[in-house]
Amino acid sequence: MPAVTYPVLRRAEQALILILALAVFLFIQGPVWRRFADWDGSILWSYAVIPTLVAGALVVKRRWAWAPWFLHSLVLALVKFAVTALFLVGVLALNWDVHLPRLLAPAPPAGPQLAPAAPRVVPRDANGGRVAGRAPPGAWVWVEGVRSPATALPPTDPVRFGAGPQGFDPPTAVVMVGQPLVVRSTDGRLHTARLKGGGQWLLNVPVPAAGWSDPRAPKQPAEGELGCTVHDRQEPKARVLVVNHPFFAQAGADGGFAIEGVPPGAAGLRAFTLNGSWDGGTVQVERGKDVVVQIDLTSE
Repeated sequence: MPAVTYPVLRRAEQALILILALAVFLFIQGPVWRRFADWDGSILWSYAVIPTLVAGALVVKRRWAWAPWFLHSLVLALVKFAVTALFLVGVLALNWDVHLPRLLAPAPPAGPQLAPAAPRVVPRDANGGRVAGRAPPGAWVWVEGVRSPATALPPTDPVRFGAGPQGFDPPTAVVMVGQPLVVRSTDGRLHTARLKGGGQWLLNVPVPAAGWSDPRAPKQPAEGELGCTVHDRQEPKARVLVVNHPFFAQAGADGGFAIEGVPPGAAGLRAFTLNGSWDGGTVQVERGKDVVVQIDLTSE
């Protein structure tokens, strides 16, 4: 069999692979020009498709060999890097007047940093039940395996965090799918807010030295950690749960909690704090009745 030499793919075939990789970069996670500084996933996916497409093209042409596959993939990756880098520089240049002042603004004067969020209103279902009981103060309790009512839209008021030397405050939170999340620097330094759950990034936004980050809303349920990549080893992460229903509650200072309007039927019951979790198995919720539980969290 004669040796396969580089190049194997014609320029038109290489151009087609490059166009497909650029399309992945531009659109796979939504238009990149609408997601300021939230580009990591798009960049990684656009590089990943290049060697795959090159391999497929070589196999179809019956000219597979390691050297042409590597060289074609390398050249196309370098060309894609140049094109996407110029594109992102253009995006930054066109939006510098919006984002640059926010990122470089001086820290605000000392004083209250975090405005309290509006109270969360859970739709009351006349046909639902109530899950209540005791848990460690500050623990979050939620149910699983229930269907969210059509009226339970995600709150428009964001869940607010502060980012500083002690990490994120509050250290735990529950967010509904579609509910915005915002972060403010409390120490006058630039931070990032990256929420990772289920093996993927749920959001990634810069946190300016002054003012709030742009609001971002998680798009799928997950349990994750909110951290800062700038000060990753210096600042503790927050623990964040993203759910697609409103049936959760945080235990008060006395440990009491109540989840209203839970749809009747079998439901999983779980709880967590920053350092512990609890799986209560399945409870049976009945219309107009209370399910009373006692929650003792164990360290993970």
